[in-house]
Amino acid sequence: MSTLSRVSRSAVCPAARSLPNLRHVSGLGELDLALFRWVNQTCAHPALDAVMYLLSGEYWMWLLVAVAGVWGAMKGGRRLRCFLLAMAVIFLVGEGLITGPLKKLTRRPRPFVTQLETRLPPGIGKGASFSLPSGHAAAMAAVAMTAGLFFPRSRRILFPVAAGVGVSRIYNGVHYPSDVLAGWAVGAGYALGISHGMRWIWRAVGRRWFPHWWVRLPDLLKPESPLAAEQIRALNVDLSPALQPVQWLRLGYVLIGLLMVGRWGYQAAHVIDLSEDEAYQWLWSKRLDWSYYSKPPGIALAQRFGTMIAGDTELGVRFLSPLISAVVSWMTLRFVSRFVAAPTAFWSLVAFLAVPLFALGGILLTVDPLTVFFWTLAMFAGWRAVLEDSTRQWLLVGVGVAGTFLCKYFSPFLIAAFALVFLTWPRARRQLRRPGPWLALGANVLALLPFLWWNKQHNWVGLTHLSERGALKESWRFTLRFFNDFMVVEPVLFNPFFFVAVIVAVVLFCRRPGRFETVTERDPDGTVLRYLLTMGAPIFLFYLAWTFRGRVQPNWIAPAVLPLLLFALILGSRVPRDSGAGRWLGYLFRTGLAVFTPVLILAHETNWVSKIAGRPLPAHIDPLRRTRGFRETAALVQAQFDQVARPGQPTYILCHHYGYAGELSFYVPAARARVGSADPLVYVRRFDIPNNQLWFWPEYEYRTKKGADFLLVFQSDEPVVMPVDELKSQFNQLEDLGEFPVLYRGREFHRLRLFVGRGLR
Repeated sequence: MSTLSRVSRSAVCPAARSLPNLRHVSGLGELDLALFRWVNQTCAHPALDAVMYLLSGEYWMWLLVAVAGVWGAMKGGRRLRCFLLAMAVIFLVGEGLITGPLKKLTRRPRPFVTQLETRLPPGIGKGASFSLPSGHAAAMAAVAMTAGLFFPRSRRILFPVAAGVGVSRIYNGVHYPSDVLAGWAVGAGYALGISHGMRWIWRAVGRRWFPHWWVRLPDLLKPESPLAAEQIRALNVDLSPALQPVQWLRLGYVLIGLLMVGRWGYQAAHVIDLSEDEAYQWLWSKRLDWSYYSKPPGIALAQRFGTMIAGDTELGVRFLSPLISAVVSWMTLRFVSRFVAAPTAFWSLVAFLAVPLFALGGILLTVDPLTVFFWTLAMFAGWRAVLEDSTRQWLLVGVGVAGTFLCKYFSPFLIAAFALVFLTWPRARRQLRRPGPWLALGANVLALLPFLWWNKQHNWVGLTHLSERGALKESWRFTLRFFNDFMVVEPVLFNPFFFVAVIVAVVLFCRRPGRFETVTERDPDGTVLRYLLTMGAPIFLFYLAWTFRGRVQPNWIAPAVLPLLLFALILGSRVPRDSGAGRWLGYLFRTGLAVFTPVLILAHETNWVSKIAGRPLPAHIDPLRRTRGFRETAALVQAQFDQVARPGQPTYILCHHYGYAGELSFYVPAARARVGSADPLVYVRRFDIPNNQLWFWPEYEYRTKKGADFLLVFQSDEPVVMPVDELKSQFNQLEDLGEFPVLYRGREFHRLRLFVGRGLR
C-alpha cells in the first residue's frame, strides 16, 4: 500500500489505525460477537433495513429537538423550558466531555473495520470515529432519562424508542452489542448525574444570587412548585427590590464565566487546528523581537504568555483569546448597564456574543481580538476619564492606545476618534488643559519606539509592507468590485440583522439627534450615543471609502463593531416599543439572536451538519476549512518525507508559503522539536526581497545547505503555475511526486503538490 493510501485511509477512518493491534477484537466475548452476527446477519431482511435505517438516522431526532426548542421558546411552559435547558447542558457536556473522550480512550474499531463479514444495509455509511460506547445509544438514553424526570409518562414511548435506536446500531453493522449497552449506561448515567447536579447547584446558588427567581423556581426538576409566602418568610429570603436588576448582572457574569471555561475546553479538545496565521506567529513567539515584518510584537508576546501556561498546544497558543473575550464582555455589560435597564443590558451582552466576528475572536488568537480588547479598554476608560476628571482613567486610555499600536498599528484611528470626541464634546475638550490626554498620547509615542528601532535596523521594511498592503504605490482607479465584496462579507461577520439595525439606528439618530440624547446622572450631557458613534463610525466609513481604491480585508473593521452595536442597542432602548421604528429594531435584534445563536454554535463543530442533514458540509463552504486538515497535512508530508529521506543524507522540508511552514513546524513532531534551533527542519522559499519574517532569521537561510535534499511543499492552487524551471536550476535533480489530496473525514480540505529536490546547488 502506498504512503498516500495509508494517510488517506487514516484520515477517513481513524479506527483503521488500530488494525495492526487486534487486542480489541480478541478481547470481545464470544457472546458479544455471536449476538452481533445474529442481529446483523441472521435477522437481516429488506423490511427491517428500512426500519433500522430510520431508527439509526438522526434527522428525525434533530427535527424533534428543533420543534421542541421553538415550541418551548414561544409557547412552552416553565416545565418544558427547564427540560430544554437541562437537555442543552446534558448534550454539551455528555457528547463533548464524556462520550467522545471515552471513544478515544477505548479506541475500539467499529465492526466493519475488523469483521470483514459485517453487513452494511443500503444507505448506511462508515463512521469515522471509534466504536465504544455507542454515541447514538448514549444520546437517546440521555433524552429518554431526562424526559422521564420532567415528564414521567414519556417513558412509555421514549424508553422503547431508545432501545430500538440501540438495536438498529447493531443491525446496521456499526456497533457491537457491548457498545450499545455501554452507551445506554453512559447516557442514562450522565443524564441523571447532570440533571441532579444542576438541581443541586441551583438550590445552593439560586437562593443567594437570584432570590427573586429562586422563590418562583426552587426546584429545577419540579418547576411548577413555587415557594409559598410562609416558606419564604421561614427561609428568610432577601427579596428587596434593589436585587431585581442585580440578578440580571449576575446572570451575565455567570454566562461570561461559563463561556470562558467552555472555550478553553473547546480549544483543549483539538476540535480545530491552528490557522496558518496562528501557526506562523507561533514561530515568532519562539523568537521575541522588538517588532516583526508584518506586525508589531503584541501577538508574539501574547502567544508566548499562553504557551508558558499551557505548553505548545492549540490551547497554549490560543489561551488568551477566551480570557480577552471574557474581559471585553464584562466591560461591555458594566458599561451598558449604566444607560439601560438591567434585563436590556444582559440581552445586550448576548447580542455581543451573537456577532460572528466576536465569536471567532473568542476562540482564535490573532491580532484582532487583542486590538478589540485595547480599543474597548480605551473607549470605556475615555468615557469615565471625561466624566470623572480622572488622570487614572486617562492612563488606562494610554494603555489602550499603546496596545492598539503594539498589536495592529491601529492607534492612529483611535487618536483620530478621540480628536473627534474633543471636537464635538465641550466637557471632553476641557480635559485638554489637564495632563491626562497628553499622558495617553505619550504612551503611544513610547509604543512607537520598538517599531522604529526594529525598522531602522531592517531598512524600514515594515513601512514598505504597510504601503504595499494599502496599495499606496498603485495609481488610484475607481472600482466597485471591492465595494461589492465589502458589503457582502461585512454584514455576515457583523450579523446581518444587527447590521441592518445599526443602519436604522444611525438614520434615526441623524434625523433627530435631540430626541435620543437623554440627560441622566451617569450621562450629564446626554452624549453617550454621540460618543459611541464617534468611536465606531469613522473606522467603518474609512474602509468603506477605501474599497473604491483597493481590497479591504473583512477583519479590518473589527474595533468598530462593538461601539456601533452598543450605539444601536442603547438607542433602541430609547425608542417607544409600540412605534414603527421600535418594532423594527426589536424584530431585528430578536431575529439576529434567534437565527445566529444556533448558527454560531453549529459553526464551532461543522461535523454536526452530517448528523442533522445526513451528509457532511462540502469542504469548500465549510467555515472551519482554514482550521482543519492540517494534522492530516502534516501526516501526509511526514510520510512522504520518510520515503524520500536517504540514510546519512541531510534532508529538509521547503514550503512555498510561510503559513504552511508554520503549520508543518507545529504539527510535524520532528520539526517542532527543532523550532528555535540553529538547524530547523522546515523552511520557506526565499526570494530576493523580504516577504515574510523568516527571511530575516539566519537559521532559515536554507541556501547555505549545499548538497542537501529537500521535500518541496506547494499548495496546488498557489501559485497557479509551478516554478518548475526555477526549481530545476536550484537542484541537481528534481522529481515531481504529483498532487496529493488532504482528506479530513473523507472530504478534501487541502491539496498539495510535492517535489523532491536532490542536491541543493
